[in-house]
Amino acid sequence: MKLIWFAYFIATAILTVQASEQTCNKERANQLVELAKNVYNQLPISETTFTVPETADDLRDSLEQILNRGIANSETYYKIKKRKLAVTCSVKQHSTTVMILQLAEANCEKSAALADDEQRQSCEAKDEGKMIDCVWSGEISTPPLTYGFWCAETTGEEFTYPAVQDICDAWRYKETTAYRLPVPEKYRPWEVDMEAYEPPKCVWHERFGTHCEKYSMEDVDGLKDVPPPAERYSSGRTGIRGRGMNRHLGPNYYQQFLVLRKTENGDRQVLVERAAVRSGNLIIPMFLRGEMAFMNLLGATLKKQMDGEVTQCAVAAMKELFKASRMLHGGDVWDARNTDNSWFSLYSFAIVDESYIDRMKHGAESDFTWLSINETIEEYLRTILRKTYTSELAEQLAQPTGSYTEKMLLLKKHVLEGTTMEVARCITAFNPTVYMGLSVSDFLGVLGLALFYF
Repeated sequence: MKLIWFAYFIATAILTVQASEQTCNKERANQLVELAKNVYNQLPISETTFTVPETADDLRDSLEQILNRGIANSETYYKIKKRKLAVTCSVKQHSTTVMILQLAEANCEKSAALADDEQRQSCEAKDEGKMIDCVWSGEISTPPLTYGFWCAETTGEEFTYPAVQDICDAWRYKETTAYRLPVPEKYRPWEVDMEAYEPPKCVWHERFGTHCEKYSMEDVDGLKDVPPPAERYSSGRTGIRGRGMNRHLGPNYYQQFLVLRKTENGDRQVLVERAAVRSGNLIIPMFLRGEMAFMNLLGATLKKQMDGEVTQCAVAAMKELFKASRMLHGGDVWDARNTDNSWFSLYSFAIVDESYIDRMKHGAESDFTWLSINETIEEYLRTILRKTYTSELAEQLAQPTGSYTEKMLLLKKHVLEGTTMEVARCITAFNPTVYMGLSVSDFLGVLGLALFYF
């Protein structure tokens, strides 16, 4: 059985720095992607199916009008020149159609073409006009309803997209019925202008599922949704707007705790969520900041030692917990739940006080359990290191250091701000949309556990 590791996150500002073929080894980056796919081999709650829709002339004309209405800073009309890709993704009873279209500048004014059908039909694409790609998602109805779209200039270059059979899984927003519209890497920074950028605006409810705003053709004229800086993901455009699966707009603060111990017989154990182990997953404890659920992490013995009111207990427990810990990372990170307006801000800690760890007792009723790392898992962690770093550095990182202090110094020197960052950049440089569904942070979490274990 493959083990799926959800470990602590390492700093991954992977969207802000573009790697190149001069600084990255493409073969190595592709190997890491395959390794990451195996790590994050979680089956969705509901599987997607796909079909290739027909594009009738009336639908083509409607989409052309929708996209031209969405391109705000142009007085020229654009004609659809080529349909690069079209797919309808279905989850249970819900279907979303995604189309990738190539448009060319036409020889007529936009205002006249949109106002008069005959004028629009007589428009012809210019031989040497500007070329743009537009990605659209919505429902194919009469008329079509729009979830979102973006358009960007492609004159002199070609964007790379997933294969038609891969779009539904690659662009699906976690296990919901919503779909991202990932933008090419060069257009991720907010300061880089696009012809149009109005991605789907979605929110997910545990009881009611996914709700994405739907727009008629007339509604598109008023779509100029630029999020304020406080609600704008600093690492760039994600291809989806709204709260998504998160609790709040803006940063959602999480605290994650890596706890390793050695038993009397010498076994190394890691504290994980009990329910996840039953399904073959290993999930490191993580809590939304302010949640009382973190008290369960402490175990029955420590909780009983806390006196007074519940809030006083929580404050006292948290202070003692932080006193026994060392922070590994703090700040915004990429997560598959991130949107343009709502994202993960993670603070990762390693609990290093052995006397404190000795008091963390978890019985059968606890949400957490100690899991022994056997030879198979240990070899798997070594493989992670060997595939990620040079053989010399991998061997050094796999050597026992004897203390948390030495390990922290080693990680800071070689990994947290260096090689690990470059690995993430290389992955996204050669696989520009892979991080959307893969959750690079989960892969780096596995890498982090491998680094800290030895």
